[in-house]
Amino acid sequence: MKLFNIFLGLILINTTLSGCASIDIDQATGAETTSESEIEQPAPTEELKISVQTTTAVKGSLEQSGEFVGTIMPSEVANIISPVMGVVEKILVNDGDYVSDGQLLYTIDDDNIVAQLNSALVALESSQTSKEQALFNANNALTSQELSKESLLLTMEQTLHNSEMAINNSEMALRQLELAYMQALEQSDMQINNARLQYDSAVAGYELQFGTADDINVKSTDKQIEDLEKSIEDMREQMKDAEDGLEDLEEAQEDMEEVIESLQDQIDDQYRLLDNEDLTPNEYAQIESTIQLLETAILTQEQNLATLEQNYETAEKSIEDGEESIKDMEENLEFQIEIVGLQNTDLKEEQIKAQSLSITQAENALQQAEDGRQKTIESYEIQIQQAQDALQSARDAAEFTRRSLEKQIKQTDTGIKTSQDTVSITADMSDLQIKNAQTSINNMKIQIDQYTVESPISGIIENISIIEDSITTSSSVAATVSDYKTMDVIFYVGTDLKNTIKIGQEVTFELKGQMYQAKVNEISENADPQNKLFKITASLNPETRLENGASVRLTTGTFSESQAIIIPYDAIVFSNGLAYVYKVENDRAVKVLVEMGLFTANMVSIISGINEGDQIITTWSEGLRDGVLLNIEN
Repeated sequence: MKLFNIFLGLILINTTLSGCASIDIDQATGAETTSESEIEQPAPTEELKISVQTTTAVKGSLEQSGEFVGTIMPSEVANIISPVMGVVEKILVNDGDYVSDGQLLYTIDDDNIVAQLNSALVALESSQTSKEQALFNANNALTSQELSKESLLLTMEQTLHNSEMAINNSEMALRQLELAYMQALEQSDMQINNARLQYDSAVAGYELQFGTADDINVKSTDKQIEDLEKSIEDMREQMKDAEDGLEDLEEAQEDMEEVIESLQDQIDDQYRLLDNEDLTPNEYAQIESTIQLLETAILTQEQNLATLEQNYETAEKSIEDGEESIKDMEENLEFQIEIVGLQNTDLKEEQIKAQSLSITQAENALQQAEDGRQKTIESYEIQIQQAQDALQSARDAAEFTRRSLEKQIKQTDTGIKTSQDTVSITADMSDLQIKNAQTSINNMKIQIDQYTVESPISGIIENISIIEDSITTSSSVAATVSDYKTMDVIFYVGTDLKNTIKIGQEVTFELKGQMYQAKVNEISENADPQNKLFKITASLNPETRLENGASVRLTTGTFSESQAIIIPYDAIVFSNGLAYVYKVENDRAVKVLVEMGLFTANMVSIISGINEGDQIITTWSEGLRDGVLLNIEN
């Protein structure tokens, strides 16, 4: 409206200016020219008025007969749409046939999907076989690792046992060597004592035989003889102990030889295991390591055996030296007895020479005994050091063996854990492949079901649009199934009538000269977005088939409203599905939203929006807008 006023103003200004231009031309022919200040200014424009006619909103009564136009259609209609695109293989029904719920209507060529299904089934079987083979291989690897660990544990037990035996034998050899050393020292000390006793005896015999105190000498000689006899007896006891120790050394040597033989048998067994072509690199390396450990143990045992043999030889030498010492003491004893027998002879000069020789011999024997003791100490200290070194080597070898085997066992445990993880991962991956293959198969089976189209309801099949050996798609309706046993009559009413109609209410209509009765079974709660009316559905079960889509006039009775605001129906303006009227306020149009009640071809009742006495515009023009100035022409 505002743009229209501006446009009208511009027209008036232009007209005025044109008039002024005409005056100037006329004045140009005269004698004098008018100044610019004397030119007339344009008059102000007046607001445009729209001419309309109005009526007064009054209270009154309005009646509407319950006659409506309805449409007959089956209560249940199903459009058949092909679920997949494909070639129609066979149509099993014809237009007009009665079909049951679930009855097969037509089939679509499924050769391609069936081929895919067969391929998926083969893939599933292959996945299951692959899983079995993969799990078999993984479990075999795990079993091999577990057997390797058991073999390592057994080898560790045997090797540590042999190492323990080697340590025990080395300790026993060291103890025996230390015992032999003590015995040798005792024998050496006894030999020195005997030699010193012989020397003292020889000196004393010389003094007794050729000294002044004869009686004392005789007694001293007797005492020396007695001491010699006692020493000989003690020496024989020590010799017996030494012979017993020699027997112990022989037994220790035999035990050690048996240990060495047992270790060699184990090495032979390990070499035979190396001939197995099915060994894994890890198992091969473990066997070679075990052989090295066993060979180290044999070397240690052989060193211990050599030490025992040296101890044996030393013990034999000590026994021989002891036997010689006993022999010397026995000769000295005989000599002392002989001296006693010769004390009263006249061979004094020869006796002096013999006695001097005895002293010299005794002195030499004493020196030899002392030298022998020193050699024994040096020899045994070397042997004891060797035995201690052999014992430490045995202990080191045992510790090295233990650590090496524990490391191999730890590596085997890692291999077992890896194999266990491999079994689990293999199973999970195989199960995932099988699950995917099974899912694919299930999907294809569902798709295959879509290649056979069934009726979703019972009824008459109509409008078959597909042809055998032609393409069908899911974007078009292939056929329609309608259930004519129950028919619906559909009509539309306004808010006022919708609130008066009840479920179960009877409606009557005529079709082809025959009257039918139906009952309302559905009242829509939402107005149709196009006509703003409410859909009413009434159902009936006709004995004969009614025409689908036929229009009929139906009646529901007469409806009336009293004391309602009544205005002409032509005063209603519809916009965006809503009802409006224009009423007059201060000579201007005001657009008001109203709610309609009953209506006839000429009049309508207003439920809300206007009041009695309001002036309502009943004519319409292009310039009618909210707020426009009016020229009422009643």
